[in-house]
Amino acid sequence: MIPVENKIIKVLLIEDNAGDARLIQEQLKEISEATFQLEHASELQDGLTYLANHEIDIVLSDLSLPDSPGLETFKRLQTEVSGVPVIVLTGFDNKSVALQAVRDGAQDYLIKGQVEGKTLSRLIQYAIERYRTQANLRSLSLTDVLTGLYNRRGFITLGEQALKSARRNKTPLCLFFADVDGLKQINDTFGHKEGDQAILHTAQVLRKTFRDSDILSRLGGDEFVILATPDRKTQPEHVMSRLQENLKQHNLGEKKGYQLSLSIGMSQFDPLSATSMEELLAKADEVLYSQKKERKGLIGTRVHKKARQLIIGLVASLPILLFLLRWDRRKPQTAIFQPPRTVVLPSHQAVVGQVSSTPPRLSQLKVPQTEAIKKVSPPAAQKPFPSGNEIHKELIPKDIAIVRFSYGQHVMPPGTTFGFDINGSGFTSEFHKNLAVTPGALGLQTRNLRLVTANQIHGDIVVASEAATQYVFPRVLLNQHPVFQAPQPFAVIRPGEVLDVLFTSLDEDGRGGRFRIFTNFDSKMAKQFRVRASAPGLEISALQPHPPFVMEGTLRLSEGVDHGDYDLVVTFGAREVFRKVQMLHIVGPNLGHTGLIQSLAVAERYHRPGDNVELFLQGSGFTSQDLEVLRARVDEIDMGAASFTFISPSRLGVYFKIPEGVAEGSYGVIIEQNHQLLFRQKAAFTVVPANWIAQVELAPVRPGEKGLLRLTGRDFSSDGVRRLRVQAEDPGIHISNLHRQDASTLAADVNVEPSVAPGDYLLGLTFEGVSIKLPGGNLITISAP
Repeated sequence: MIPVENKIIKVLLIEDNAGDARLIQEQLKEISEATFQLEHASELQDGLTYLANHEIDIVLSDLSLPDSPGLETFKRLQTEVSGVPVIVLTGFDNKSVALQAVRDGAQDYLIKGQVEGKTLSRLIQYAIERYRTQANLRSLSLTDVLTGLYNRRGFITLGEQALKSARRNKTPLCLFFADVDGLKQINDTFGHKEGDQAILHTAQVLRKTFRDSDILSRLGGDEFVILATPDRKTQPEHVMSRLQENLKQHNLGEKKGYQLSLSIGMSQFDPLSATSMEELLAKADEVLYSQKKERKGLIGTRVHKKARQLIIGLVASLPILLFLLRWDRRKPQTAIFQPPRTVVLPSHQAVVGQVSSTPPRLSQLKVPQTEAIKKVSPPAAQKPFPSGNEIHKELIPKDIAIVRFSYGQHVMPPGTTFGFDINGSGFTSEFHKNLAVTPGALGLQTRNLRLVTANQIHGDIVVASEAATQYVFPRVLLNQHPVFQAPQPFAVIRPGEVLDVLFTSLDEDGRGGRFRIFTNFDSKMAKQFRVRASAPGLEISALQPHPPFVMEGTLRLSEGVDHGDYDLVVTFGAREVFRKVQMLHIVGPNLGHTGLIQSLAVAERYHRPGDNVELFLQGSGFTSQDLEVLRARVDEIDMGAASFTFISPSRLGVYFKIPEGVAEGSYGVIIEQNHQLLFRQKAAFTVVPANWIAQVELAPVRPGEKGLLRLTGRDFSSDGVRRLRVQAEDPGIHISNLHRQDASTLAADVNVEPSVAPGDYLLGLTFEGVSIKLPGGNLITISAP
């Protein structure tokens, strides 16, 4: 609970019933352990106006107000007010709507007249603290670790919201794309520490130039982007003038061996157009590149824009980090951070695109291969079920399928409760009656398992105060037999304990990188937090706390470290609490004199004959001379020789062209050095047939409404559309008028009957009688009223 002895908690109550408002006011007055300052508004618009001009700790809002009915009340609060938790108030006859508001982001719901004063006080304080924790986690997932600006995910998330708002309010926007001039030269001349300082100073200059209301972000590397609403102060000429002045003042104040300078490209958003965020970025990027070319006389081939985006985003997808040691030219050495040797979880699409990943998104983490000095969990936490306890999928009835298990949150301390969903098809009341979910770990239990739709079952997981630090993979039981296991875990972390240590980024010189520790601590504990490696020469620095769940730091290699395996150790003061054994393995390079290939990534996995395939070799210590000895070929068929591009010391581009007439299927890629096998990636990309569907998307639609369904894919033909059948599993969801918009998009009308319950539904797709399973899943969602 938050400390409240010396704090006044400011509460805004939005309630049109004077009697209910008076009751809450009297209840809060009676509380002795906390002081509440209550403000009251009887309509939503009055409440929104007050929130725009005053600081409030929490909002209590009725859902049925004179100027805003039902769930729309919470949606407007969520859309128009940021940074304030909301508890919704409801009557007995409106509990389902209140529950939906909680699923959509409300902290809790209260039934009017059924809560006494002390309970109300406790719920308010817990909601505030829970919201702050969630905000911390969201901040970590949306912000750049080095600068504190938004990262790429943060920019896209907030930028898309800004575009929607601009279209709704018919407000133009300006997008500025900035690039730090000469960052590579700064790194090469003064070192990467000074390069980081240049990035930090750039962020400070941009903060000083733009307004707090503008969206400032670092996309990665030396690239920054800003989305601003133009006014007298943010017209392009005024921005450039102010930026030049701020840079001038910075350079005068900083006596460096270089001058900080930026190149900037700009694009403008017309609210009446259909311009996308990707198009705005591409236009501004082209202007920026032209400016740099004019200023520096650049020549050569530019990396394709999709490759640039991938380069920016792929750092966190490295399952292994590589460090280059160059002090002995006869025996160059590189350190590899080896991944755990147990279950590897698949990367999530929102996470792969980020330099760092945060506790709410565990999908990119690995199940730990660790040794804990202080035992942080029983053996069951690492292997939650006995090896003989197999999954019996054959026991699921043939007309029922389970396809997904998802959580309301992914990391939590003991003493919390969170929701989960089981998605699939054919769920019935009889199936639900025989169903159970077990976390498979001590101190955890499930409750409130209920059938939402034929495609969705919802429940809660209760984490008791005695629960151990652990990864947890829940299982679905049918008649007490396990029939499905969640493919991705959630995690419990006790205060003062460590769940795992992972490395998240690699410096381009291969000699250093960033690591992330998943732990549970407060500001007092942070002062005692220490990290060390098991050998001198492996230097830990720049520890940055992000309470309550993340501690980050930097590891660098110095001269004198021998080949071998090394541990990473975490201590609180002098007490060792966690050791990750053999986290480092130092070996020599495998490419040229200094390079080490770690992995091969593909920009787009699915292709058609005639496409260009873009792949990226990832590692460290690459040089442009390496291109002379490399050769790449497709494993299963002759697609001709690949071309290579040097992108950075940690990225090499590999490019194939798929010949016409190539058969459908997955193809591997072989990388050779001087005709010797160097690296092989199986199923690196897939050739798909015409009329291939990648994903479905349903615009928000509620029971009793009509909507639009879109299907995206490749090479749709009119004949293919006639042979495709699309049908929702629920008979109350009607899909009609399937038609081709262009070669990559199909659309259909959706009519949802009023009797359809909000929730997830399976979409049946068949092509000439053959069922289609989409890479992104076949689920659509009907929104709550």
